[in-house]
Parts: sequence; structure tokens; C-alpha cells
Amino acid sequence: MAAAAAALARFEVCLCTDVFCTSHSAASSATAAYCLLAQDPLCRPCAYVHDAQAAERAVLTRPGRVQNALLFTTAYVPMSAARKDPSQPDPRQQHQAPTSIADVDDFNSNTTVGYILMFNSTVAQYPFYGENHATALKLAVDEAALALSTGRPGARLSAAVREFPRPPNRLAGVDMAGGQAGIFFYVPPMVAFFHTLTELVDEKERRVRLGMHMMGLSAGAFWSAELVKSVVISAAIAMETVAAGAAFGFDVFDATTPLATVPLFFLFTLAMCAVAACVSAFVGSTRTAQSVGYGLIIVGFVFQALLSGLYGLLVDVLTNPTNSPAVVAVVSFIKLWPPLHLAKGYYQISYFASKRINLSEGVVSTNGGFGVQDLWRFHERNTLVGSGFRV
Repeated sequence: MAAAAAALARFEVCLCTDVFCTSHSAASSATAAYCLLAQDPLCRPCAYVHDAQAAERAVLTRPGRVQNALLFTTAYVPMSAARKDPSQPDPRQQHQAPTSIADVDDFNSNTTVGYILMFNSTVAQYPFYGENHATALKLAVDEAALALSTGRPGARLSAAVREFPRPPNRLAGVDMAGGQAGIFFYVPPMVAFFHTLTELVDEKERRVRLGMHMMGLSAGAFWSAELVKSVVISAAIAMETVAAGAAFGFDVFDATTPLATVPLFFLFTLAMCAVAACVSAFVGSTRTAQSVGYGLIIVGFVFQALLSGLYGLLVDVLTNPTNSPAVVAVVSFIKLWPPLHLAKGYYQISYFASKRINLSEGVVSTNGGFGVQDLWRFHERNTLVGSGFRV
């Protein structure tokens, strides 16, 4: 009993926080014993706390020079004598705080080997892929502990390292262009819109159109020339967009007949040229035309970003025939803006042509493509919008 009391008197327990460490020794032996019995994570031997802080400082102040570090945690728990009376119950089984030294003479018996292994993890990562020797060091320590506990110096352990198993990627092969790229294919036709708007306003500001009219050019001939130019530009943009999409391997272009995608982008570009001609009638200077053009492009980009989320789900919600009459009236006005029709046509095609994420099942699915025969079939995605999306 005297040996146990002496061991307890020398044993200090620290209540550690991020700022300070308060020590408790023989003056508060019940508190020290209770911390060990209850396994409070805040209670640690003071020597352990100090050594752990010293090891941490040594590692942090020597970056790239410290490979491995070992801290034996159980080395800081002192051994004690056996209980004075083996017939008495073990206080660790009573789940209550001890009341005297006699009750806790065996509470701090050290019968295990515990340690903390620290290693340099960056050595084994990209771009080094070196050996950090953590496994070999742990194996050596565990073999020594096994030999110590069993009394067999020749005890050996075997260990191997293997790559952590990785499940197959259920979303492999998904075509992101079919789900989110509707906002980006909106941009090339807007270049034609901006060019047409600024050119028409510039001709009006410099009175070039008035001069041609005085020389005998009729209004019909002038707008016919503008129409031909817009048709050529629209056709060029449409074919280049489809060719670029096919070259980059987007399913919405590879698995779709050009008879669907080329007219889609051609008609949208031509419609934006018509919008530019309409806006030019209300703008008097080129500088104002540039500001209006940039403003419409930015506002349209934000609007298109809203329409392009979740495979154009908002387009289906807005065009759902079961919507309330007020929503139908508002959408009828929004339909005057051509990008809405681009989003609806693009995502109707991509729904059948691209590999998309099935949100309900969490897998990649496809409907087999969009061929020539599908041009004469009715494709309506509003059946995907249930009553919960009615507005």
C-alpha cells in the first residue's frame, strides 16, 4: 500500500487545453485517479504533454529533415504494486470516483504498449512516391512489443501494403456538354448579334444609309442585302459550332444528326440578327449600341445560365402546359427572347443523344441518340415534370 501511495504521489495528471496545462498530483489524488478511470480525453500526464509538444516543435522546425517519430504513450504511466486485497472489487468496474489511496492502488498498472507513430506523408505522395518507412517501423515496434509480452524473442509479424480499393465510377462517360454546355453555345451566335447591331447603327450614325438611299438604293434592297449577309454568317456559325462539338467528341453532336443541330444554331443566330436589326431602330449612336449590345449579352448570359441548370429543367417547368394562366401569359412574353427556344431545342436533343446523369438512380443513362427518324417524331420532356413542378 505504501508503494502504491508513493507512486500516486509522484504521478501527475495534466488538464490540457490549447493554452495552458494545470497539474494535479498527490494533493488531489482523487481527481487524478478519476481522470484515469473515466478516460477523460483532456487528462494526460504532464511529462507526456511536454514531450509531445517538444516532438511537435522538432518536426515543425525541421521540415524535410524528419522522416519518422515515435512517442510511447504508456511509458508515462507508472507501474504500481498489486492491490492489498485481491478479494476487493476492482474500482474500474464500479464506475465511480475513488475515495482513498487504498481504493486506487491498481488503477494505473501499465500492462500494454501504446505509441504514436508520426511519419512524413509527403514523401509517398506525388511527385515523389517514395518510401516513408512507416510500415517497417510499425512492424518492428509491434514485433518488439509482442516479444516483450509473450517472452518469445523470436516472435515475428508479417504485413503488406496494398492500394485502397476504389469502386467503379458510376458517372464515368457522362457528357457534361449535354447537361451544362447550353450556356456556352449561346455565346457564338451573340457575336453575330453584336456585330450586326453595331454595324447597322454605325451606318445610320455616319449617314451611309441615307447616302445610299439618295443614290437610288431602295429600303427593300438594303434589307435584302442585310438578310443575305445574316444568312451567310448564321450558316457559318452553325456549321462551325456543330463541327467543333463533333471534333471534341460531345455526344450531343456525335449522336445527333446534323439535320437537327445545324438548323437549331442557324435559326437561333438568324433570330438574334433580326433582334439586332430591331434594336438598331431605337439606338442613335455607335457607342450606345455597344453598351446596349454588351448589356443584352450579359443579361442573356445570366438568363441562359438559369435555363441551363439540371439539363434544362427550368425550361420544362416554364413551358409545362399545366401551369397557371398567369404563368402561361408571362412565358408567352418571354418566348419572344430567342435564347429560350435555343435552350429548349438544345436540351430536347441532348436528352435523347447524350449520356446524362439519371438523378433518380445515380447512374449514367442514354436514350440511344437522335437520328433522322426522330425529326418527325414528337419529343416532349414535359412528361418528366410532375405536378410538384407546376407553377
